[in-house]
Amino acid sequence: MRTRAIIDLVQLDDKKLFEEISKGLNIIFENMNTIYQHSVELAKSDFSRGYRILNYIACEEAAKYLILLDLIRCDRLKKEFFSRQLKRFHEHLAKGIYFNYCDIKPAKFSDVFTWLEMKRKEYYLDGPINFDWIFINWIFQQREECFYVDFVKYDDNYNWISPQRYDENPILLKPPYQPNIIKLVTSFNKIGLSNPNSLELIAYKWRPILIDKDFLWVKLCEINIDTLKILKQNKLISKADKSDIKNIIELWLFPLYSIDLNLIKVNKNDLKAIQQNLLNHYNENI
Repeated sequence: MRTRAIIDLVQLDDKKLFEEISKGLNIIFENMNTIYQHSVELAKSDFSRGYRILNYIACEEAAKYLILLDLIRCDRLKKEFFSRQLKRFHEHLAKGIYFNYCDIKPAKFSDVFTWLEMKRKEYYLDGPINFDWIFINWIFQQREECFYVDFVKYDDNYNWISPQRYDENPILLKPPYQPNIIKLVTSFNKIGLSNPNSLELIAYKWRPILIDKDFLWVKLCEINIDTLKILKQNKLISKADKSDIKNIIELWLFPLYSIDLNLIKVNKNDLKAIQQNLLNHYNENI
């Protein structure tokens, strides 16, 4: 058996691709939903740490769903994008980006590039005055601190950190909270979007669309509405309430297949120099 064989899907023709992706979307949803529902039960019993861990895993599974939907929206003639999108299925950074992507409100596609630049950086500056400390990549940090105990270094200081510290954070003491990505994927499932015929129509609608940096979110919503209308006309939409339609129109954002989601390498010495310059300027103005 060879695991992580997702890249082999590139060899399939469209008909077989839609059938295989359909199977995958249904399996992913079942796993995402089961894990999420288990997290909710933990939250109800005040097991907040277990809730957060399972909630995060459910969101990573939901990210796989959106990664595959972006594959369907990608023009197959763009072979580099198509293959790269399949590889993202197993990448923690890509999944973390898709997870958090549903929480932003970009006015146009260029806003996504700005947001991604920070989320992809290997290291970045932050703190009470915005440049106090050097942190590792935000997506990786979010994931690691949710799951594991670690011994970390903040500039010249060392410390142990544990997920326990989030148990006492009042902001995080009110689970269960349903993340936007869970809402979106749940709505997709409720309308029956994973049907192979639905995927074929989504590909037909989306593949010819050229999305440049000035492409507006309002225009994106119009395309989402048109997509739902096409599915409805072809009797491919199951029962859905207004909230599901709203979720799909507003939370199904620009496809990311054309954007580099790899880690942006950062020289820590360069970052320290920037930090020192900012600190000098700050001290001169207080």
